[in-house]
Amino acid sequence: MFNEAIHWDKYVEKPRLFLHCFGIFMMFLALKTSKLWEDPGILNSITQILFLLVFILGALTCHFTWTKKFESTFIQKVKQTLNPVSKLSTSITNQTMIQGIWKTFVSKGYFSCNLETFEALLKLKNPDKRIQWNYTIMKNPNELNRQPLFEILSCIFTEFESLSNSEIIRFCNKYFCDPNNNTISITSKNVTDWKNNTSDYLKEISDIFKGNY
Repeated sequence: MFNEAIHWDKYVEKPRLFLHCFGIFMMFLALKTSKLWEDPGILNSITQILFLLVFILGALTCHFTWTKKFESTFIQKVKQTLNPVSKLSTSITNQTMIQGIWKTFVSKGYFSCNLETFEALLKLKNPDKRIQWNYTIMKNPNELNRQPLFEILSCIFTEFESLSNSEIIRFCNKYFCDPNNNTISITSKNVTDWKNNTSDYLKEISDIFKGNY
């Protein structure tokens, strides 16, 4: 067992470590305080019982962090709170479809990347290299058009539109960059405008995902 590789999942181990320390603190506090309470009589007995209950609660908290129930129920909620994109999923799993969509968007000038980088996005893996977003506004070729980016991601991932504006911005900047490899300037207004945008050029993106490429 000592030869097994150690895998650190911050969304599991950080909450586990926090609760474990909290449980130990409760036990220490109960023991320390109980020694300071030396008044005789019934009141002292009741207080000692309360200290014992606090100690037991701390011990149960420590034990709970190592149970399967902790990871299967509590951790899932923590993951969604700390990492909302963990609830995203994609139905694009067919390799032929993945290659077709990637090739179409690259050839049409929406973005630039290799197939492996695009697949990392689909699998929500930490990217080794970000996808270069190239699509610009027709009336102003020097300015990037972010609307198609949001539309592409909403077609790829279910529940994408349920993310908050700030979560969408963070997600985009994690996987995409501008042609100079800099973070794309995205505002909350950009995201809100996209949610209300019914332009034909966005419908064109939906057609690509339906196989019309």
